[in-house]
Amino acid sequence: MESYLSPALRPTLILAAQSTISDTGEASDFSDRDRQYLNSEAEQWLHQGIAYFRQGRFPPALALIQQSLLAYQRLNNQPRVARVLLALSALYYRLADYLWAIDYGRQCLGVVQNLQNPALLQEVLDHLGNSYRHLGDLSQALDYMQQSQIGRAHV
Repeated sequence: MESYLSPALRPTLILAAQSTISDTGEASDFSDRDRQYLNSEAEQWLHQGIAYFRQGRFPPALALIQQSLLAYQRLNNQPRVARVLLALSALYYRLADYLWAIDYGRQCLGVVQNLQNPALLQEVLDHLGNSYRHLGDLSQALDYMQQSQIGRAHV
């Protein structure tokens, strides 16, 4: 399936344990007021990006959501980073761009494993399993789905 994004707007596929999008800014560089402002901006970018996506305006939607991700990374807000990574993964999944969905899903999994959030972990594992299933990699799909089932048994 053809992608809706121009090559300049597409992230680089990283299937290793690296982030596709990252920022080197330090959260400690911000005053409380700056942190609140950036947090508010990031939330607005995320909501606007999702609204654009629902309107079928994919390039600006993904650009705003990625901007939100950068802001949360700079703020070192790991729960929000995980949520935005999962949103990016889900958006690419809806575009049937499963490699990118997996890329962001794996990044999200790396963050979620440190958060002690079983519900979010289940969501990411299920999402990764479905993405791999769509790519025809049934071995990986089964592995993620089994991890998800094991996690459900312990919740």
